[in-house]
Amino acid sequence: MDPDLESLADECWRLLEAAPADRDSPFRTPVLASGAAEARTVVLRAADAASRTLAVFTDVRSGKAGQLTSDPRACLVFYAQPAAVQLRAWGEATLHHGDGAARAHWSALPDFAKRPYHSMPGPGARRGKPGSGIPDIVDLEAGYSNFLVVAVTVTRLEWLRLVQGGNISARFAWDGAGQLSAHWIVP
Repeated sequence: MDPDLESLADECWRLLEAAPADRDSPFRTPVLASGAAEARTVVLRAADAASRTLAVFTDVRSGKAGQLTSDPRACLVFYAQPAAVQLRAWGEATLHHGDGAARAHWSALPDFAKRPYHSMPGPGARRGKPGSGIPDIVDLEAGYSNFLVVAVTVTRLEWLRLVQGGNISARFAWDGAGQLSAHWIVP
C-alpha cells in the first residue's frame, strides 16, 4: 500500500478519535444521513480506529432511530473549515438501547446532557409554543429509557482536501475481514 495513503488513514482516525473529547474540534459535529435522504447534525461521542466505530447518541423516540431500525445504512459527513478537509464515513449502524454499551455511555454523561432525554412529548412532536419539552424537575435516571447509542461500523471512508488549483481525495475501504484497501481518487 502507498505509505502516504496509510499515513493518511491513520491521520483520519486520529482526528476522529480526538473529536469526542474536544468541544472545539470541527469533527465533533458531523451530519448523519440515514434512510432515503434524511440528514441531521449530531455530536460525535466516541470514535475507535481499532473497531472502526463512530458513536452518536439520540432519543429512541426520534425519527432517526426508526429510520436506522428499518435500514441500518448510515453516512456521517465531517468538515473542518480551517483545514478545508471533508471526511465522509459510510457503514452500518448498530443501535444500543438498554444494553451494556448504552449503560456505559449513559453513566459517563454529565447531568446536563441527560436532561434532553426527558422531553415530553418526544422529539418531533408538535407543541403549541416554543420550548424544549424538558420538565423543570426531572429524575435524571428516568431519561435512560429514551437514550439510544448509534454505533456506526465504518466500511468506507473518503478524505477530501480542498486546495486552490486542484482538490485531492482518497478512498479507504475495509472488507468483511477488516482488510484495508486505499486509493487516491479524482475528487
